[in-house]
Amino acid sequence: MPASATSGFCMMALTAVLVSACGNAKTAGGLSAAGGSLQLGPAQRQIVEKGVRQIIHDSGAAKIKTMKAAAAKAPGHANVCGYVSYAAAGGGGSVEQQYFIELGPEAGVETALRGQVASNPAKRAKVEFICRRAGLD
Repeated sequence: MPASATSGFCMMALTAVLVSACGNAKTAGGLSAAGGSLQLGPAQRQIVEKGVRQIIHDSGAAKIKTMKAAAAKAPGHANVCGYVSYAAAGGGGSVEQQYFIELGPEAGVETALRGQVASNPAKRAKVEFICRRAGLD
């Protein structure tokens, strides 16, 4: 095989390896990156759900409707936004509101570090701003 053919074959093989590695890139904390967003694993989804349930008053009836994640500025952290449905205070039916949770390591364990549910106008403005800034609106 001529040297140029060998060189071309090696370059194609290297390109294939790099492309496949980029397609399944892992971020810190076991999150999978895909097209600018992050794919949460089952453990991360449970952490987010638990974090949201800790914020709302009637956590037993809460249902997570959507969940999107993107890398946060801090290495190994992720911003997660979505909507949660739960019983309104005072028995007035159910409400669906946007939420924000930041996932990250705490003492070596991945946890929901902070979060907010858009349960009033001030909180709604904060959640919408954070989710929009993260590209998750």
